[in-house]
Amino acid sequence: MLGGDREYGEAMSDQRGRAAGVLSDAQSVLARRDAELAAADARLRATLRDAHAAVDAALRRLDGIDEELDALVAAGDRVGADAPEQAAATRRLLIGKLRDISAVVTDAQSAGEAKAAVLKELSEIYRQSAGLSTD
Repeated sequence: MLGGDREYGEAMSDQRGRAAGVLSDAQSVLARRDAELAAADARLRATLRDAHAAVDAALRRLDGIDEELDALVAAGDRVGADAPEQAAATRRLLIGKLRDISAVVTDAQSAGEAKAAVLKELSEIYRQSAGLSTD
């Protein structure tokens, strides 16, 4: 019976060794996933900060343009925009301000599209980590 006990003990030892290997592999997979999710979380935070900063910058630029237009209207009221030269200068200034506004909107749109692409990538990472379909 002693021989049987030894074989049983060796079999148990082999099972424990395999179980420890499986557990170690599972821990490694979880550690990699945790690291990937931590990186995704950091990227999400940075993307949101950048998006917020871009919106703030666009709003500041638009506020500046608004103030310039208010000043133009007030100056026109004082000077009298009836003069042909004054009217032409006002039109040129307004055309320039429209270009400025268009540039602000275009820049904001480009920034928004770039951030949306990052968010889509992150969404896929989060969905995959949760075992959800990426369709």
